[in-house]
Amino acid sequence: MADWDLHAFILRRMDLRLAGANWQRGGGKGQKPKAIDLPDGKQKQAAKADGDDIAQRLRNLGLIPTGDAANPPPAREPTAGELAAEADRLWLERQQALITE
Repeated sequence: MADWDLHAFILRRMDLRLAGANWQRGGGKGQKPKAIDLPDGKQKQAAKADGDDIAQRLRNLGLIPTGDAANPPPAREPTAGELAAEADRLWLERQQALITE
């Protein structure tokens, strides 16, 4: 990929977005556009955060409590949906606390 610079990657991304938008406006007829192959022949895959990574990020932000002796960790890891719901609940509590101050 040394032959490709940042501008080439951006143009590749813009080309795919524009082709996809035109395909969608056309009613999705025909084959869905595909990205231009990278020089190494592989399609670049977007990295997805796993549940542990999401949980750690929420702990770092103080949105979910860290485990301690008084609050032992759950027997199973919470799902991403459970973590998101807990983060939303804690955020709402903080907003309500700020309003009542």
